[in-house]
Amino acid sequence: MRICSVLAMGLGFWLGTTALRADEYFTTNAHGFAPANCTGGIAAIYVVNSQWICVLNDGMSNLWDEIVSLDKAAYGGGLTNRYQICWSNYLAGGTDYDYWRDLEQMYDRWAPQIRPAQETPLNTASFYKVTSPDDARYLLPQEATEVGRYINSIKQWIDPQSGWAIPNQLHNVNYSWIRLPLPLSNGCRYAVTQDNGKTGNFLYDEDRTISYAIHGNQIGYLHWAPEKYAYVGAWGGSYGPIAMPELTNRSFTVVDRTTGAGVFTNAVALRYDPRLHMPRVQVNGMPATQATSYWHYAHTFTVEDQPTVLTVVVYTAAGATNAVAHLTYTWKSDATDVAVQDGDYYPQSGYTSQTATLELRIFPMVEPIGEYVYELDFSACTNVGAYYLRVSGVGRSWPFRIGPDVYGEAFYKTMKGLYQQRSGFEVKSNRLAWARPAAHMHNYRSSCASVDSWWPNAQRVNGAGEIGFFEQASAEIWNMRRLCGAESNYARFASNPRALPEWASALDRDYLIPNCYGGWYDAADYDKRPYHFNSVFDLVATYLIASNAMSDGQCNMDESGNGIPDILDECIWAMRIYRTSQREDGGVSIRFESAGHPGSAHGTNNTVPYFASYPDRFSAVMYAGTAALLSWVVRPYNVEIADDYLHSASNAYAFSQNPDHRVRTISYWVPSIVYSGAISDLFTNHEGTLLEYRASSNANEHQVWVDDIRSKKWNMRADVYRLVEYRYDEPTNFFPQTDYQDCSWNWYAPFYLYLASGHGAYADIVNELKDAYSHFRTDNDRSANFIMALVNSAAIRESIRNACRQSLLDEADAFVEAMTNRAYRQTDLTPGGWGESTLQHDSRRLIEAYVLTGHEDYRNKAILVNDFMLGARPCGLNFTTGMGWYYIVNFLHHTSQDDGFEDPSPGITTYAPNGSTASSWLNRGYRLSFNRTFDRLGYTGVTNVQAYLLPPPFDEAGGEARNDIPNWRKFHVYEGHAGIWEFTINETVSPTVLGYGAFVPPGWMPGEGLTNLAPRPAHELFGKFFMP
Repeated sequence: MRICSVLAMGLGFWLGTTALRADEYFTTNAHGFAPANCTGGIAAIYVVNSQWICVLNDGMSNLWDEIVSLDKAAYGGGLTNRYQICWSNYLAGGTDYDYWRDLEQMYDRWAPQIRPAQETPLNTASFYKVTSPDDARYLLPQEATEVGRYINSIKQWIDPQSGWAIPNQLHNVNYSWIRLPLPLSNGCRYAVTQDNGKTGNFLYDEDRTISYAIHGNQIGYLHWAPEKYAYVGAWGGSYGPIAMPELTNRSFTVVDRTTGAGVFTNAVALRYDPRLHMPRVQVNGMPATQATSYWHYAHTFTVEDQPTVLTVVVYTAAGATNAVAHLTYTWKSDATDVAVQDGDYYPQSGYTSQTATLELRIFPMVEPIGEYVYELDFSACTNVGAYYLRVSGVGRSWPFRIGPDVYGEAFYKTMKGLYQQRSGFEVKSNRLAWARPAAHMHNYRSSCASVDSWWPNAQRVNGAGEIGFFEQASAEIWNMRRLCGAESNYARFASNPRALPEWASALDRDYLIPNCYGGWYDAADYDKRPYHFNSVFDLVATYLIASNAMSDGQCNMDESGNGIPDILDECIWAMRIYRTSQREDGGVSIRFESAGHPGSAHGTNNTVPYFASYPDRFSAVMYAGTAALLSWVVRPYNVEIADDYLHSASNAYAFSQNPDHRVRTISYWVPSIVYSGAISDLFTNHEGTLLEYRASSNANEHQVWVDDIRSKKWNMRADVYRLVEYRYDEPTNFFPQTDYQDCSWNWYAPFYLYLASGHGAYADIVNELKDAYSHFRTDNDRSANFIMALVNSAAIRESIRNACRQSLLDEADAFVEAMTNRAYRQTDLTPGGWGESTLQHDSRRLIEAYVLTGHEDYRNKAILVNDFMLGARPCGLNFTTGMGWYYIVNFLHHTSQDDGFEDPSPGITTYAPNGSTASSWLNRGYRLSFNRTFDRLGYTGVTNVQAYLLPPPFDEAGGEARNDIPNWRKFHVYEGHAGIWEFTINETVSPTVLGYGAFVPPGWMPGEGLTNLAPRPAHELFGKFFMP
C-alpha cells in the first residue's frame, strides 16, 4: 500500500517540522535507482525485501584508532604513539617486513580486547531500531525481531600510515540481516539506529530501491532467447536461507526504464527449496524426521529411555532411501557429555541427570546455494529495450537490456581483459583508459624447464631433493653474473641485471633473444606460459563459431584497420613471443619467467631477468600445433603471416620428431644464502682475499661464494652463498607420451598442420596416432574434438571423426541434464578451484554441440550459463570486473592496484568463488583464533586466543570447513591469496570470450559508450561492499 506521500506531510506538521528532504535518506544517481545514504557510522544498508534488510558495519578505521589508543596507554604513558614510531623506524632504514611484523603484533595484542566488545553486540536483534518520517507505524522506534550475522573481508587492509596493503591483515566488514517487525511501505524513508549510536538511512521504493535479493543478468537478454529468467533469493548468514513464502504466485513486472511503464507481467514461482536438500535424521531406529532448522537436528531423551549407545543415521533429503552417514555416540559415565565417534558431527549441548537433549549439527549436508530460490520467468517478453524488474514486496533489479546485440558489450570487455594482459606492450589511453607503459621487453636464453608439471624436475647430485623453474632460473643468474663482471654484486645483479650499462651490454651480447617479446601476462604476475596456447584455441574456436560476426576494428585495438579480425590479431600477439624465440633448428621456448613471483615490484619496476625455457621436443610439438592452427585461420586475411606460421610450425614439428633433440645432462648450480661460524673464521683470516669457500673436499657437491667481501668483512654480515648442483636428464619415455592428459598434442600438431598445409602425410600421422594419444576431457577443453568434427575431412578416418563428435556431444548432453533441476540452472552443483567456477568452461561444449547438430537446446542452455555468469546466480555478484553494475572491485591484479583508479581494469574474471577460505580470514576475520609469541615492540609472552564473534553455527572452530557457509557464498577478498582472488588467461578470461563471443550478431561494432569506456566513480562501485 502506498501511504507515504500523505504521511510525510502529516508527520512533518505534527512534529512541528518541515518534511525531510529525500537526499537525507538516500542518494540519487543518473541510472534511476537510489542507494541508501549512510553518513552516521553504518557503512551501508541493503534491502532484501520489505521484511528484511542487511546492515553493514565497517569498523576497521575505528579498530586501529582503538589499538593505538590502548597501546599508548599501556606502553607510552598515554603520549607516545608507537604506531608512528614503527613507521619512523622504517623511514630510518628498516625493512617493510619488520614494519608488517610490528603491525601484526600490535593487532594480535589488542584486537582480542577490542573486537568482541565491538562486534558481539551486533548478534542481538534488539540492538537495531528502525524509524521512519513517512511510515506512521515506525514513528516510534521498532526493534528488529530476528538477526542473522556474518563477517567477511572486502579487501586487504590498507594501512593509512604507509598506504600499503598489509599481508595477512584483512579489511573485515560485519553483516547483519535484520528482520523487521512490520513490512516496509512502498515509497517510504527509514532510518536504522544501533545501540552503539551509529545510524544509516534508506529508501524503500520498489521502482528505485535495488533489492539485493533479485539476481539477474546485469548486461542483458537476447530478445529471441526462448528462456529468460531472473531469480529472488537471499542468505542471512547465521540465520540461514531467508524464506519468502508470500512471493509464490505474486506478480512481477518487466518495467521500461525510460517510460516507467510495465511491458510484461508474470507470476513468481518457487524453484528451489533448500529444505529438500537438508538431511533427515534417524536415531536408534525411530522414524526419520526432517532437520528442524538449517543445520540442526534436536531430540530429547529422558533418563529412563537414555540408551548406552546412540546410533544416528542421516539421509540425504526428503524421500531418500539410502543412508549416507552413520554415527555412534557413547554416553559418558558422568552423564554430562557424549564422546564423538565421528568428527563429521558435533554435540551442541550437555546432559543433566534428568533429561538429555541431543542436538546434532549436520555440517556435511548443508546445501551449496544457501537460498530459497524463486523464479522470475519472462521468456515470453521479446520487447527490445532497456528495463528493470519490479517485484512487489521485494524491490527492483539492476538495469538490463533485451535485444539482439546484448553480448557485444560482454565480448568487448573480455577482449579488453586480454588486451590489458599483453606483455611487452604499451596500453594506450585511446584504446583503454586503464593505460600503462610497456614492460618486459628483454628475454634471455636459458636451460630452464618448459613446464614444471610436464618436464620432470632436476634432481640433486650427491643428495636428495629436486628443483623446478624458479631455482633453475637462480642458477642461470649465478652463471650470468660472472660474464657480466658482477661477481661481487650478486644481489643487485639478480634484482636488476640491466642496472649498469656494462651489464646490459654483456647480457645483450651473450644471452638476449633479439626482438623476443609479446604474449600475455599469465595473471597478476608477468610470466608467459604454454597454457596460453589453450587461450589461442578459445579465440580460434570463437572465430570459427561466429566468423560472420568477428570483424576488423570491433575491439578498438592498435592493429584495428589491418584487414584481420581483431580476435585473430589478439592470437597473433599471443604467439609473437613464442615465434620470435624459435631457433634455426626449429626448437622453441614456450615458458618465460623469472626466479620468482614479482611481489611488490610491479610493471616497469619489475626489473628481474626473465628467461626463455630450454627448447625441448614437447615444447616444439605444442607450439607446432598452435602455430599451424593460427596459420589455417588467418590465411584468408593475410597470406604472408599464414605462410610464416606454417613454415615455423613445420620446423618445430620436425624438431619434435627428431630423437637427437632429447635433452641430456643439464647441470644447475643453485645458490642459497648461508652463514656459519666456520665461514666467519675463514672470512676473518683471509681478510679480503677469499673468493670461494669449498665446504667439502668433493668439489662437485657444493661450493660457497662470498659476496662483496672487502666492503663487509668487518661487520661479519657478508652474504655467503652455498652452491648445490642439480642435473636434469630427459627420461627416455618423456616424449611422446609425457602426462596422460597432455599426450594429445601428438595428434593436434599433425592435424592442424594438415589443415594449414593440405599435405596428406600429416593426415596419415593423425590416423596412426589419434587413438593412442587422446584424452577426451582435454581434447574437448581445447576444442580439438570440435574442430575435428566441424572440418569433417575425409582424409581422417571416419571412426576418429565420429569419436571426436560423440565425445563432445556426450559431455554436452550431461550438462543439459544436470542444468535442468539445479537452482540457478548452473552446470556445476558447487564451485570449483583454479577456474572451474568460470562456467564457460562447460558451455563451450554446449555451444560447439549446437554448431555441430543445430539442436537448439544446446544453444539455449549455453545462454543460461551466460546469464549465470552475468549475475543470475547466488549472491547476484558478478565476478568479472567491469561487467554489469554489481561486480567485484578488489582482486589480485597489479595493474589495477597501481593505476590510480579504484575501478579495476575491465573484463577479467577471478577464481572466486571456489568454496575455499584463507587462514588469515578464518583466524583474524570472522573469529580470533591464533597462538602468538610476542617478541617485538616490548610485547612479551605467549597468548592463545580463541574468541568467537558470531552466533551459531559460527561460534566454534571448524564450521567453515564443515560447510556451514554454502559453497557458492564461501569467498572473501584477500588479494594476497592467489588461489581465490587471482585469475589466469586460460582458466578464467579466454573461456568467457568464447561464451559471449559466440552470441555476437553479424555486423556488431562497439558504440562510444564502449570505445570511451572510463573508470566509474567510487560511489558507483556497488560491488565494493558486496552482500554475501
